[in-house]
Amino acid sequence: MNNVFCFTLAALCTFLLASCASTPPPVATSSYTAVTLERTPCFGRCPVYTVTIYGDGTVRYEGKEHVKVKGSQTRVISPDRVRQLVAEIERAGYFSLNDAYNAYMVTDAPSAITSVTVEGRTKRVNHYLGDRNAPKELLVLENRVDEVAGSADWVGGPQQSTDSKDQAYNKARADGFWEQGKTLYAQNQYAEALEKFRQSLSYWSNQERADYVRQLEAFVAQNRARAKALRDEAYRAQQQGNTRLATTKYRESLKIWPDKQLEEYLDRLERSTDPSRPGAQMPRDERFCGPVDLNVTVPVDFVITFTSGPTHAEWGSRQVKTILAKGQAVSEEIQPPRGGREPSPQEQKPPALKRISQDAIKRVYAQVVACEFFDLKENYWNQQMRDGGVSSLTVTANARTRRVTVYYYDVPRYDSIVSTMREEMEKTQ
Repeated sequence: MNNVFCFTLAALCTFLLASCASTPPPVATSSYTAVTLERTPCFGRCPVYTVTIYGDGTVRYEGKEHVKVKGSQTRVISPDRVRQLVAEIERAGYFSLNDAYNAYMVTDAPSAITSVTVEGRTKRVNHYLGDRNAPKELLVLENRVDEVAGSADWVGGPQQSTDSKDQAYNKARADGFWEQGKTLYAQNQYAEALEKFRQSLSYWSNQERADYVRQLEAFVAQNRARAKALRDEAYRAQQQGNTRLATTKYRESLKIWPDKQLEEYLDRLERSTDPSRPGAQMPRDERFCGPVDLNVTVPVDFVITFTSGPTHAEWGSRQVKTILAKGQAVSEEIQPPRGGREPSPQEQKPPALKRISQDAIKRVYAQVVACEFFDLKENYWNQQMRDGGVSSLTVTANARTRRVTVYYYDVPRYDSIVSTMREEMEKTQ
């Protein structure tokens, strides 16, 4: 495995040279906290001003051009609102964004320059509003700073793009995502619906829709917690040998939080206790993943690698798949030893490199968190087997690294992470 790791690392070096990262800040609102939004001129009458929100609730405004109030203004808001804003900034992954989004897809637009300082750590992002490739989460955060600061009182109203075609495009996109969210909600797929509603708000929003999403967030969080509690009850019942109670609790959980993988697992669990089914079962780790929370922040050091192949290296090649936080995805095939020696780099097939979306990476990391990967054992080894295939999953996140190896063992949490990882890597960007 050392040779496999070294070759993988060497293959990635060139691909990763341009990547840089910084550690996400803690959620805090001390006197060292400051959130600033600066809006710049455009070819037209775009408002030009700067607003800064401090951790103690102080808001400072400086109006320059095309605003209702020019000059300096100050107000005080609740520190709780600042804490909420900082939490939103962290959840959106602000500290892992690029420093600039300046592609000129729409000409003559203004820029929004944000900077966030938390406990001495500072991030600044220059966003040209004509760059449609910029993350929609960034636009949402910019508007949230205005909303929390109450900028409209000084600027003269909510800020809109001066490009009417751009406005129409964004409104149409928002309505499309909103309708998708409504459909998913009607199907009781609340988490998926919430994601669509959030995507809608990133294109266009009003107070009614924003309030609805906040209420749905609270509802989803409550359901997730209840479903997780029921799954934990089911697991404890299994540990005590009470399979009937366990299946009941799992079924109650599914009513609150539908989960295809849990349904499949529950089906296997019920069949395994059927006395009419002969034969020994594969050893199993009974614990299942909790409900997935897609509202997570991916650590900047997140790396996940899945390796599979024969137990004896000389019997065949190994497949290695890796995903990194910045969006790099690498698939490679490590050749077996040749004539008693390890293959040279020239004998290896070149790795396949691609990009996957930040949403895909978030889904993979959310599955890692929901499945409590760092609580898995390092080895799940079926002692009744001697040869065949073996796989391992290695995850680095928040300066922690863990490697889990599975050999002819049923580990639902492990399988769920691998399944999600494969699914996202197989999608076309």
